[in-house]
Amino acid sequence: MGLARKRSRFSVVVVLSSCVLWGQANARSDATGTPTNLTAMLTGNQVVPPVNTSADGEVDFIVYHFKHHKDDYAAYTISLYGINHLVEVDVHQAHEGQDGDRVATLWGPSAHGLNHEVNGTLATGTMTRKGLSKGPMNGKDLNEFITRSANGDMYVLVTTIEYPNGLLRSQVALANNTTSSAAAVPDPQPRPGPVPAPAPQHPAAPIAAPALDNLLIRRGQIRSRLATKGSGKKHAIMMPQLRAMERYARSLRDYKGQAVRRYSK
Repeated sequence: MGLARKRSRFSVVVVLSSCVLWGQANARSDATGTPTNLTAMLTGNQVVPPVNTSADGEVDFIVYHFKHHKDDYAAYTISLYGINHLVEVDVHQAHEGQDGDRVATLWGPSAHGLNHEVNGTLATGTMTRKGLSKGPMNGKDLNEFITRSANGDMYVLVTTIEYPNGLLRSQVALANNTTSSAAAVPDPQPRPGPVPAPAPQHPAAPIAAPALDNLLIRRGQIRSRLATKGSGKKHAIMMPQLRAMERYARSLRDYKGQAVRRYSK
């Protein structure tokens, strides 16, 4: 009798464990189409009015699509360089040269500003339809966010204690959408469905084409800044960044075989 009970309990545990693993494995089973890549290359001269600063940065979005658009979400990465007393990173709605209403907050706010300089990846996160709950995007979905971005009607704004109206800004634009990996960022809400075949993975470059394009742009920005006369501190900070970018670009190039001639120029 005792042996039968143990076997019964073991069977229940196995079934429950299988259900949990099955649910996790099917987290992306209702994903549709290719994820959409968006990017914002942040500089001071895009702020209204323009700001003279050597700081810069970028925000990259990957929007994942599902059968029900209300389930779409965007994974984003914020990278900033040379930023002091950072307060907030927001998305606003307006065309280039115009100020617009805030529609989403990506990071912050920090009431007194960060007490250290930001030089690199600030944060990663996800934005859902609920995150677009401010201003004119209230009640809209991420398809609307993509459409408005493609039309030049969305921008990212970075504010600091010294620049409450914006130190850096960039319109959000469509990036190269030729390749993307749905497994790059986990689905925040597991969904049931048939188990999909595992997607091929590469540790160096989950999103090769957009990452390589953005990397080449960023590398050019750093080289331009290093070519100008600057302090030893700037060189000490930026040279390691440049060397890391060179190594990462090589790994991306080897993975996808893209932009070999362009990179070697």
